[in-house]
Amino acid sequence: MKKISFISLLLLILFTYNNLYPQVGISTSGETPDPSSMLDVKSTDKGILIPRMSETERNAISNPAHGLMVFQTDVEKGFYYNYGLPTSPDWKCVSDNLGSHIAQMNLNMYSFKINNLAAPTASADAVNAATIQKNSLIYSVASGSDNAYVVNLDPALTEYTPGMIIHFKATFSNSGSASININSLGNIAIKKNYSYALETNYILNGQYVSIIFDGSNFQILGQLGNFGIPTNTCITSNSITPPAGYSYSGDYSTINNYWTTKASMSGTVYDHAVAELNGNIYLVGGCFNGSQYASNLNRKYDPSSDNWQSKTTMPTARIKLTSSSANGKIYAIGGCIVTYTYTYVYTESAVNEEYDPATDTWTTKQPMPGAKMGICSAVVNDKIYVFGAGTDGKACYEYDPVSNTWNIKSSSLASMQYGAAVAYNNKIYVFNNTSNEEYDPATDTWTTKASIPSSRTRFGAAEVNGLIFLIGGSTSVELNDAYSPETNTWYVGFPNLAKITARYRHGVVRCNNKIYSIGGYGSVQLSEIKEYSPITFYYIHCKD
Repeated sequence: MKKISFISLLLLILFTYNNLYPQVGISTSGETPDPSSMLDVKSTDKGILIPRMSETERNAISNPAHGLMVFQTDVEKGFYYNYGLPTSPDWKCVSDNLGSHIAQMNLNMYSFKINNLAAPTASADAVNAATIQKNSLIYSVASGSDNAYVVNLDPALTEYTPGMIIHFKATFSNSGSASININSLGNIAIKKNYSYALETNYILNGQYVSIIFDGSNFQILGQLGNFGIPTNTCITSNSITPPAGYSYSGDYSTINNYWTTKASMSGTVYDHAVAELNGNIYLVGGCFNGSQYASNLNRKYDPSSDNWQSKTTMPTARIKLTSSSANGKIYAIGGCIVTYTYTYVYTESAVNEEYDPATDTWTTKQPMPGAKMGICSAVVNDKIYVFGAGTDGKACYEYDPVSNTWNIKSSSLASMQYGAAVAYNNKIYVFNNTSNEEYDPATDTWTTKASIPSSRTRFGAAEVNGLIFLIGGSTSVELNDAYSPETNTWYVGFPNLAKITARYRHGVVRCNNKIYSIGGYGSVQLSEIKEYSPITFYYIHCKD
């Protein structure tokens, strides 16, 4: 009886207080609640705990009020509120883990919005991106022929909208005016910037092209990819003529297309071999300082400091050898040994010696199956492939540094003595005279490719940015040609590839995305090292 009377009294007091003071304040200092609030909680050392529950428990709440809030403790943790009605709850997450927030409604972003679309699919060559209305960014692979590119997007495009940007991969080169048809919406002409007409081969097979719709045409924003270089994207003089109605702003990027002389060795060298490992270049063997005898030279060049260092000499002195890096080591393979008995005698060698830069030591490894000189080599999947010819005929050998074993593979279609080999995209391209052959280690097969424009031998080659550069050769002409494996196309003098002074019997290697030519023979024996920064795209900014 006393308990019932006490509760009745408490309810009466609260009812009276609520009518006199419609706000409730909770604080440690006894402050008056803010008049705009029904409940004002103030504290400097404590917080509020709202009901905490699992997702299952949250979903079990019967007829949750619109705006009801809980803290979910599992799955995607966070504060959730009922955005829907009591009879049809719609729980929204106020916040989730940083970086994983999912937009659940349209996001108004200037003049366009990102819609909630199904996840796109992906393939090796293309990604179909979700549509972004108004200004779209879409990736696809074009098909079609006869200058008419066809693109089918999923989700499908429903209209051409000014400002829309499309990226596609071309599957053929244009031979004049070209058009694009997206999702059968009709052919739209493709133009250069400022709606200039396309020249032949402006778009190349295998090239990734960005275009923007101006309301009438698709204008090309840019091209990129392992396709070579469009023949109209090179400045050939210091004079730049902007489009009609525009003036040159004075802002343009430098074209990387030049040779730079670096620190020379202490003496001349030719018929040597070079290889790159961990950002350094290693030079082994060759005829040193005017001698016709083979040397056991071993020098390290550091491009970052432009400095040469002498290292432990190679056990077997040789010239006309090849060198490659694999499995963290340098391998000096084959070549010839020089002796003198009334005349110089050149004996082909099968020697295979391994150099470990970490310990500055040499180890003799399993020799080649046959003695060869004037050979070349390239590496695919940490195996060394040696190509060349000798007294016992032409050959292709595969060396596995891990097992220290050799395998005889199918030989090239043409003689490859004094040629050059370059690995690209898990295939090897072997060049000599006018021959250009592609070797596929996976299938042990050879394919004849586009012939070298200018016959040469005893040159060097290296790949940068999808182009294989052939440097020098036994000719009095300055040569620097580029070959695109993607398009099976040669670029000779256009774009204007910077040319090195005539030389042959030199070493050529790629290091840090640049090409180095070391030593060799020109009009005289050479000790210099030349660094080449291959041509890249440029941008010119004009103003009206």
